[in-house]
Amino acid sequence: MTKKRPSQINSNPGLLNPPLRLEDHLNEIRTRLLYVALVFLISSVIGFIFRERLFEILVHPLNGPLFYTTPAGGFNFVITLSIRFGLLVAIPFAIYHLALFIAPAQPQGMKFPVTPIVGVSFLLLCLGILFAYYISIPTALAFLKRFGPGNISSIITAESYLLFISVFILGFGLLFQLPLVMFLINKIVHLRVKNLLRAQKWVVLAAFVLAAILTPTPDIANQVMMAIPMIVLYQISVLTIYLANRRY
Repeated sequence: MTKKRPSQINSNPGLLNPPLRLEDHLNEIRTRLLYVALVFLISSVIGFIFRERLFEILVHPLNGPLFYTTPAGGFNFVITLSIRFGLLVAIPFAIYHLALFIAPAQPQGMKFPVTPIVGVSFLLLCLGILFAYYISIPTALAFLKRFGPGNISSIITAESYLLFISVFILGFGLLFQLPLVMFLINKIVHLRVKNLLRAQKWVVLAAFVLAAILTPTPDIANQVMMAIPMIVLYQISVLTIYLANRRY
């Protein structure tokens, strides 16, 4: 009996690593969603436990009382605050698992390091939230308070204030992702610094248009407070691309 050569025994090397089936992808998605959901639930419970401290942090820029207009208003506010805290904590975990899921599908020459990118994204998100909380929100509230007549007191509901502050936090958290987004685009499509500098006038125009759309207040001062970081972040992005392209 003649012995078969190894090439004859395994003539199809692909059989050693068969492609993943649709069922495998669905199972992976389900597992990762369960991890993110678990983080969200635990974070929401933690937010409920520390609701008093979260409330103090939330109303600090307002420096005044909040009111609710329905019997269940206080309960609804606490639940909404806890859920949004859970979502905020779960966002980095969701981004991390999304990046791990799509990483194998990246082209061989365009593979990005998942963990550093997610870490930088989380850092930029925190910087955007801090900028909104300590600079933009107090400026907007101070501007709006100047328009109230002296003999009329405002009654700010808890629901409206939570929506107001959430728009600022989410808007600036996403806005501060601009340098990372442009850096990743430069990895895929090589950007020229000269072209980016020529486009600055359009960036300024787009910044003020986006600021007018994103800010929940119609005042010019607050729109400027949002437009200026966009312009500065664009300059930082151009500098980052310049440093990244110096070796080419």
